[in-house]
Amino acid sequence: MRSRDRFNEEEQAYLRSLAAVSRVTATRITYTTAFREECMRRYWQGESGVQIFRESGLGPEVIGYKRIERCIARWRGDRPPVESHAHMHRIMVPDTASEGADAVSLHHRIVEDERIIVLQVRRIQELEDQIARLRTELRDTPNDAAEALGTAGRAAEAAATSAVPAAAQPLAEA
Repeated sequence: MRSRDRFNEEEQAYLRSLAAVSRVTATRITYTTAFREECMRRYWQGESGVQIFRESGLGPEVIGYKRIERCIARWRGDRPPVESHAHMHRIMVPDTASEGADAVSLHHRIVEDERIIVLQVRRIQELEDQIARLRTELRDTPNDAAEALGTAGRAAEAAATSAVPAAAQPLAEA
């Protein structure tokens, strides 16, 4: 995990070599517009910000978790994930600065709630697919297991019966 706030020359050179980075100083990274847009597109589809950054060579071991979290939080406010909420901005035009802050806060909550719903829908679909696969496997699996249990059960019963002394077995009615 990265704990320093400054990038040394070697780290800066590495960061400059990445397609996702447009500019680097000892304390700042400026990302390309294309990376920001792709990052947020994938984020709204449910991918982890850390995973997206890591795949671009910008993992937390390079830039730190906090930078990733702050970028996602900052970029998240740039636009809603689904254009269906764009009308919310027009409806909530503030009369005062205080109302403006409330409107922005509400908008961010709506956007975050929608992201959570997308993640939950995706997880539900994964679980439903898994259940369907397991049902198919169960249906297609021969009953060898059940037959083996039945055979083993009968063998165990026979062994137990033969192990009981004749005197202990119930007398047959004449």
